[in-house]
Amino acid sequence: MADKSEEHHHGPPAGDDWGDDQSARLRDAGYKIVRFGGPGIIYVGQVDYDDKPDGTGFMFLPNGDIHQCEFRNGRADGKGIYMTSKGTEMAGEWRMNMRVGEFKIVDGKGVHWLERYNDEGKKTARKKVINASV
Repeated sequence: MADKSEEHHHGPPAGDDWGDDQSARLRDAGYKIVRFGGPGIIYVGQVDYDDKPDGTGFMFLPNGDIHQCEFRNGRADGKGIYMTSKGTEMAGEWRMNMRVGEFKIVDGKGVHWLERYNDEGKKTARKKVINASV
């Protein structure tokens, strides 16, 4: 049986034992590592008094997806980027966990798309972008 110093971890560490000076400064600025939502979801970022995501942060999902966004009261609410484990990247704005407005998408094959969402989070348009600049 290996001791803890030899274990390999994927994603951010759980708990609040960050250790070094830079991590302490982040913690002092309101950043924290918390388990949030369903099993295997870890959030690293600013939190409210109940340790719910509130401010800038990263949500690490069990399937390998990562959501970097502004969060309010535990929900994605602001500009952000969602990266899937299959290589798709979606950049746009969320309101109360729903995509709204224009999203720029680059799929896992490098194809660029432009998607639009209404205020209820429903996709209303999807267009392939030809000659997209990176």
